[in-house]
Amino acid sequence: MKSVALAAAVACLLTACSSGNTSKPLIVDSANGTHLLVSSVSGEGMDASLSGTLEAGPGNCLYLTNGNNHDLIIWPAGTQFSTDESAVKIPGAAPLTIGTQIAVGGGSTTANNESYPSIPASCLTDTVVIVN
Repeated sequence: MKSVALAAAVACLLTACSSGNTSKPLIVDSANGTHLLVSSVSGEGMDASLSGTLEAGPGNCLYLTNGNNHDLIIWPAGTQFSTDESAVKIPGAAPLTIGTQIAVGGGSTTANNESYPSIPASCLTDTVVIVN
């Protein structure tokens, strides 16, 4: 119950502090401390096929790792952790288990704290993967 209240408080705080761009991600904390970055919109228009290992990494955020690429993931609106927090649930899709190979649609972009101010600096990578 505390994690739900904390997640709601963090989401409200980050929404109020954003620069008015509704596509900036929100941070939702799970009970185990892993951050799930969720966009306030779905279908950002990117349609590349992305694959790699879904991993928790620096800053307790989720990353898509493929070879030497280790990119922070921003999930579409409505995405949440599974009940046992071992997987990510995208609306209308099968759960994606942390620590396994995944394939998703989306794209990538360069990022910094100015373009994504609500992402903790400890999580930010040069490239951010935006999942549709």
